[in-house]
This record gives sequence, C-alpha cells and structure tokens, in this order.
Amino acid sequence: MTSWAEEEVKTAALGDQRLNKRLVKVLDHLGQHPQISIPAACGGWAETLGAYRFFDNEKATFDSVLTPHCAATLERMAACPVVLMAQDTTEDDECMCLGPKGLGTLKDTEKHERRLHPTVAFTPERLCLGVVKATYWSRDTQCPRKERRSKGVDEKESGRWIESYQESCALQGQLPNTMIVNLADREGDIYEWFAEYADYAPETRAQWLVRAAQNRCLQGDEQHAAHRKLWETLEQAPIQGYLDVEIKPRPNRAGRQATVTVRAATVSLAPPKRTGYHLPGITVNAVLAREETPPQDVEALEWLLLTSLPVGTFEQAMTVVAWYAVRWCIEIDQTYCLHKSVYKKLMHFISGLIYPDTLSPALLA
Repeated sequence: MTSWAEEEVKTAALGDQRLNKRLVKVLDHLGQHPQISIPAACGGWAETLGAYRFFDNEKATFDSVLTPHCAATLERMAACPVVLMAQDTTEDDECMCLGPKGLGTLKDTEKHERRLHPTVAFTPERLCLGVVKATYWSRDTQCPRKERRSKGVDEKESGRWIESYQESCALQGQLPNTMIVNLADREGDIYEWFAEYADYAPETRAQWLVRAAQNRCLQGDEQHAAHRKLWETLEQAPIQGYLDVEIKPRPNRAGRQATVTVRAATVSLAPPKRTGYHLPGITVNAVLAREETPPQDVEALEWLLLTSLPVGTFEQAMTVVAWYAVRWCIEIDQTYCLHKSVYKKLMHFISGLIYPDTLSPALLA
C-alpha cells in the first residue's frame, strides 16, 4: 500500500533513487511526530544518521524537496473551482550565546534573524491543499529609513508579497477552470502590487484581496476635492447589510459575537510618490466591515479590504469578507496543522532541511 509520503513526493527528482527513497522515509518519520526532535522522530540511530546525511547532501536542496509537493498541490488545486492562496512571513530568529565560543561572556548573545515566507493554498471551506511557494532568507542589518525609501520594491523584503502574487498569476494560466485569489494582511498593502494586476492578460490574471493598512489619498475630480481619503470615503458609503461574526477567544480576550455593518465602494487611488519612477493611478474595489457599537472597553472589530473582486452587491461584499477570513488559517496552527496535515509535515521537514540543528516549531506559527 502506498503511503501518504510516497504519494506526496512521487515526482521527486533528486538525481539519485536512493535520495528519493530517503526523502520518503524522512518525511514519513517527521510527519508522524512533527512536534519532536529529529532523533526522537526517527526512532533509531541508523534512521537519524540517514536523515542528517540526507540534509547534508548537496542535491537535497530547499527547491528540490519542495518541488514535488508543489506539483501534488497543483493537482489538488485543479479539482477546485476557487482556490485562496494565503501568504505570510514567519520568524525563526536564533539567539546564539557567544560565551562558549570565546567571543564574550555567557550573557553576550548574537541574534540571527531568519524569515520564511510561504504561500499556502486553501479552499473557501478552509481545507488546506498544500504549499505552492516558499522563500526563506537571513535578514541583514536594516539600513536607515532614508536609504530604504530610495530603493525599489523589488529590492526590499516587501517584494516577497508581489512575488507570491506573480506565482498566483503563473498558476492561473495553468488552471483556467479555477479562480485563484491571493490573500494578504496589512503588510501586503503595496501600491505596486495593485498596479501590477493590470499588466496581466485576463486569462493569466489572478485576483487579489488585501487588508488595507494605509489611509491612501484618492484621485480628485471636478466634483470632489483631491484630498479625499480612503477610510473617510468608505465610512460615507451606504450600508449594504449586516453580518454576524464569531470572535474566537484568545489569551486575555474572551470570545464573543459581533455584528458588523458592511459598506462597499469602487475608489480611484492616487499614486504615491516614488524616487526615480512614477506609478499610474488605479481603480480598486473596497469593503469596510465595522462593528459600530462594540461592548464597553472592547476594541471594535474593523476590516477595510481592498480587492479586485466585485463588490457591487451585499452578497459579493460578504464573499470578500468570508474569503479574507480564510487567511487566518495560515496564522492559526490548529486550523491546518493537524496530525495528518500536508502543510505541517512539509514545513517541519523544510525546517530540518535548512536548519537541521534547530528544528523549531516557530516555523509552523
């Protein structure tokens, strides 16, 4: 009987059949016990040694291991009418003590900042289909704000969000019968991303849905002043309807039911100023979901969502809100990191592949 690991990486091509078989074994061991260390998961010295030799093999790269899983994910996506691709950046920082290395006292530490930016495919019903793209890097010392402002978006970490959307468009071209929507939180509120949407042909253009972070200026016309702002414009839009939302409990916050008003509008954003180049003005759709009367001493629930999806009716606006809520699946490990979840197994395995000495559950957060 074929195991889940064999089925998941059946297209693996590491240049050696022995490596392909070892990939299946290591993935199966780590998948059965994703919460423990590599030696404990392998269950024996021979299997542990084989796992570390696999990690150390120059053919077992990040891309070569992830590629067969992405291919399996693509097969699952092809069977779905709508696929929501959530992206986010997770931290895996390591503080190294410099004392034992003779570089300082035991109190002296050195922080190594590492980042993983995965894009994970979900159905609107929150079923995880797998990882479609993942980028990892070590963060360099941040340059001064003035210097960062002079760089293009492709030179910054924010370019990861646009790269994920570009991957969504590439997959949209391969899956003409599936609507692909790329989801991002407030870090994805990047004007260059919204402008790039118009550069793609309709048959390869993935949709997008981003929570707004900036109160952007809108383009003026003869009837409206040029200093109009995004938030104020949505607040003045008529209420389309009301939506009941269940807010789940968190540490220091009890769960409750909230009723939010739903407003929507189509707005024309004024391009921000950039050093060395000019951006075009663009038109986007926006949905404001806001709790008008929150309980006393409780922060009101509010989402302002920007999207390429239609929002002309209450049903369309509700769909936008519901689909954005799926993005939380990449934040909450209980939703997709189940014992048999493909995502958790692959991310746990990739963690060991990149940093075999620090197999950290932080990559799964």
